[in-house]
Amino acid sequence: MVSQRKLIMGLLDQGVHKRDVARLAGASIKTVSEHDWVRRNYDRYLERQRVRDEHARRSKGIQPRQPYPAERDAVIRRDYGNRSASEIAADLGVTKNAVIGRAHRLGLSAD
Repeated sequence: MVSQRKLIMGLLDQGVHKRDVARLAGASIKTVSEHDWVRRNYDRYLERQRVRDEHARRSKGIQPRQPYPAERDAVIRRDYGNRSASEIAADLGVTKNAVIGRAHRLGLSAD
């Protein structure tokens, strides 16, 4: 079964009038108009979504994501089984939980 969004986008791509698309898809004219806007302005839509997401993160105090430095990965891989997470964290300037979480994502065990 085709989703309503795909049906609306397909009909709009074929040049069907918005009113007829709304009737065929069982949607409101407003919904069809929003889908039509997205179809015509997809790049602007993605940029608008990115800006909204970034604003929401900043308003909640969440820092933008940054890639984990390879040097930190190397230290964690080298020391995780030999030293405590607290000692590694102190050397790296991060929290103990950050070290434990990264070690878990790297597939390391404390054995």
